Amino acid sequence: MAKWPSLIAIFFGAAFAVAPAALARTWTVGRTNCDTASVAAALKLAQPGDRILIKPGTYKEGQLVVDKRLEIRGEDLPCLDGGEAHSVLVVRSTGVVVSGLRIQNTGASDVEDRAGIKLIDAHHCTVTGNVLGNNLFGIYLAHCRDCSVLGNRVQGAAISQGTSGNGIHLWHCSHIRIAGNQVSGQRDGIYLEFVDHSLIEHNTSLHNLRYGLHFMFSNSDSYRANSFANNGAGVAVMYSHHVSMLSNTFQHNWGPASYGLLLKEITDGVIAKNCFARNTIGIQCDGTSRLQVSRNDFLENGRAFRISSYCSGTLLTANNFIGNTFDLSSRAALNDVRLDKNYWSNCPGYDLDRNGISDVPYQPASLSCLIVDQYPAAAILLRSTLFDLLDLAERALPAFTPETLTDPHPLMGRVIWN
Repeated sequence: MAKWPSLIAIFFGAAFAVAPAALARTWTVGRTNCDTASVAAALKLAQPGDRILIKPGTYKEGQLVVDKRLEIRGEDLPCLDGGEAHSVLVVRSTGVVVSGLRIQNTGASDVEDRAGIKLIDAHHCTVTGNVLGNNLFGIYLAHCRDCSVLGNRVQGAAISQGTSGNGIHLWHCSHIRIAGNQVSGQRDGIYLEFVDHSLIEHNTSLHNLRYGLHFMFSNSDSYRANSFANNGAGVAVMYSHHVSMLSNTFQHNWGPASYGLLLKEITDGVIAKNCFARNTIGIQCDGTSRLQVSRNDFLENGRAFRISSYCSGTLLTANNFIGNTFDLSSRAALNDVRLDKNYWSNCPGYDLDRNGISDVPYQPASLSCLIVDQYPAAAILLRSTLFDLLDLAERALPAFTPETLTDPHPLMGRVIWN
């Protein structure tokens, strides 16, 4: 008999645990045969844990505020329209799910950051499968943690940087996952400031005015398997440490001050298995420390790897430099950048012992690149016999290019990795 009280306690405990889910209700929103015709009314009627199902149609109800734990789903992409005057859907609660909605027309503002979907002080929320268009900011998170932004499509109509916002914008957040989104036509595709311990993966960010991805003061983050193409200046990672950049594609970022990846004041970063193809500059380093750059492809860039100021403790190894106008350039007199066992398609080496490593070192920083850096108009002489002779003479008797930027073991064949 002594067992009965404990069994009864277990039974009633399980019953109470299931009760909230059993009592959860679905509120339908639509023009006919629904609980209400208004999204705002459904938000007011719903209790924490309920679901709101929005039927097809266009709903112009100004700013909608979610202040309780709800699941808000759209059927066949119903449209929430801000009427060019508001943020459209503002979440101020924990455990909210927003999915399957078309959200548009916040209008521009000089005094507020209007967004299609805005999460403020929200935890454990998910924004997934939405389509956002013609908004100042697409999806905006401030002071959030443990949230996910998954599989959304954000399309802006940005004309100038001063009058446009970012596609996915994070401010003072942690443990955020941004995955599988498509962002275009914004100021920055994805923007992070003071964002830690977060993951950005499998996103496509293209045709944005400034950066496809922009980090500021964000630490211990990782971005991987993303595609950044045809943006104003590629990707910028600034004033951050312990950032991993893995298996991304940076391509077709052209312009007089453009690059695939800008690194400014970055410490303890890892850059591996990325492809930098046909950018004005593949990677530009400015004041970096302890970077590991390995197993990347640098293909047909103007300058593959550029050092614009002193960098320390940086290692470039097992990278492929193929078909670049200049493989490496440095505007800093002193550097602690080490090269070892990279493949350089411009290397005229030979391998008599057939061990796959050139028998002579290779110095990728050329005199012609140094001249073009100082006198851009001299670029008209590229591929000329004069520049070829200058580079040949500099290799024989180095006088101007940094001797430290030498690969002592250049590879004879392309590096292959899984």
